Amino acid sequence: MANRPTLEQRFGLVIFLDMHGCRLLSPTDDHSDASASGRLKTNMMMSFAEYERSNVAEKTRSKLHAQARRGLWGGGYIPYGYDYDRERQRLTTNPAEAATLRRIFTGASELVPLGQIATELARDNIVTGVRWAKGEHRERKSVGGKPFRTDILRKLIQNPLYRGVILQGGKEFTGQHQALVSADIWEQANAAITEAKRKPRRPLRARDKNSNLLKGILVCTVCRQPLFAKASGNDANDGPRYRYYLCKGTPRIADPEQTCHLGNVPAKPLEELAVAFLSCIGRQDSTVDRVSDLPRMLRSKQGQLSGDLVSVEQNLQTIQTKIRNCTEVLAQGGIEILRPELAEQATQLLRQRQPLLVRREEIRQQLQTLNGQRFDVARQQHAFERLGRVLVTMSLTELRALLVTLLERIDIQEIERSNRFKILLPSDRLFRLSFWIRTEAVVSAMERGTVIDDTTPMKHGQTVELEAEVLVGRNRRTKIIAPFHIDLDGPALMAPPAQESPQHPICRARRWSKAIANGTGVRAFARTECVSPSLVSLHMKLLRLAPEIQGFLRDLTSPKALQHFSLRKLAALAELSHDRQLVEFASLRSRFN
Repeated sequence: MANRPTLEQRFGLVIFLDMHGCRLLSPTDDHSDASASGRLKTNMMMSFAEYERSNVAEKTRSKLHAQARRGLWGGGYIPYGYDYDRERQRLTTNPAEAATLRRIFTGASELVPLGQIATELARDNIVTGVRWAKGEHRERKSVGGKPFRTDILRKLIQNPLYRGVILQGGKEFTGQHQALVSADIWEQANAAITEAKRKPRRPLRARDKNSNLLKGILVCTVCRQPLFAKASGNDANDGPRYRYYLCKGTPRIADPEQTCHLGNVPAKPLEELAVAFLSCIGRQDSTVDRVSDLPRMLRSKQGQLSGDLVSVEQNLQTIQTKIRNCTEVLAQGGIEILRPELAEQATQLLRQRQPLLVRREEIRQQLQTLNGQRFDVARQQHAFERLGRVLVTMSLTELRALLVTLLERIDIQEIERSNRFKILLPSDRLFRLSFWIRTEAVVSAMERGTVIDDTTPMKHGQTVELEAEVLVGRNRRTKIIAPFHIDLDGPALMAPPAQESPQHPICRARRWSKAIANGTGVRAFARTECVSPSLVSLHMKLLRLAPEIQGFLRDLTSPKALQHFSLRKLAALAELSHDRQLVEFASLRSRFN
């Protein structure tokens, strides 16, 4: 019944037939458009058909609404976490699925990303529930039994059925089935996934062909967004390219009068200054005292977070009182003219409550983390001293991986000239750098000796902020001005970058395939490599190439050859059969030669 065309569609068909000179004829009845009686019969049949369709739809909605008022489930695929009792005609709890569902809601309410929840469920071999349905030819077929994805988890979390209510026609009714999660957990989980969708995604750090050391780490203090890594020059030139970090100057702040004038900052001097500052933390009194004062900072931050938690709780209580007042007025009927305004106000209050719920959970987790931390000042001082010796001996690839692990971010802001800076040239620029250092990561990395080959995510815990004022000028005029003075006009403290021979993406594909073959999922592996899952899948396509082609590609080292035999060209070639691949690859080689 639901697939029948409407009255407008039927008349549209008649108009279409008239436009093409066609007529509707019937051997038994007079339905011809040429006669008045035929048009009358056709119109009457279409009107009765439309009435029948609307009447069935109205009765179906009425039946579903009556079931919802009684607290009964409306039908469809049986929801995950429940079984259906045909005798009692109601949902019953499935113990195994209910435990998994509570695990999903608990993880989401604790601000665990949905991707991480899906990965953990896949690791434990937990799949969606198997349900049975009738196919096109009335045969029984199974539906479900697939790994959880983020979209599936999002739909589960947003379903109000799991807190014991039936949603029908935009209204909620108390259900006769057992609620699998409490209303507070359900609301906290929905607030978490809603708030996560609004957060801007930070750019990936690993796609960096110009080896920018601070890509993804350097953040503009005014705009509150990472700087873009750029390079000027022609790709065909073999000489070095001028690298710089660029801020687009689009502040994400509430004050419209504050503007960003950072612009572009030369990359190499800034990277040398960052490495020099980190190398000297363990040897300068001003920074050693700052690192050693972490216990007092911990107590101060705990007091600040406790005050923030009290403020958030008060705001939540105020909003909850307003929501309760609106609900009571609407339940009692209220003034009829104010009902739309009260409903809109209640909706806005619910939206305001969601970020507060997320903020409350964040503060609780931070307080729990701080309460469980214990600081060994001697261990931290030794770790920072060893960090200063290690940094100047590392290659560029190792150094970048280490900084990504140790630094949460580096805030950069340009300083205006003042009288306290005595000797300044017209081309000199002054910057204030705020290093947010993960102290536990520093201690762990220095005691283990390496962080490069460890694919296990590290819990970074407490961070300490160290500020530095630096000068960047022309002709290698680079200095650290505060909190200590170091002149980098001479040789840089950073070791010369190791010139790695370029390799074709097939080498990376073979290396990645070994890691994925050990049981790591594509999404989890992409997260550890800081790349997108689609890029990993694109590399995996190269393994379908013929062995002769793979052997040729592994020996390529020329930049022009790597550019000609690109990843996307060969990924498209991998879709063909081996014989066809060899023919097309021979043509590709002839064009290169």
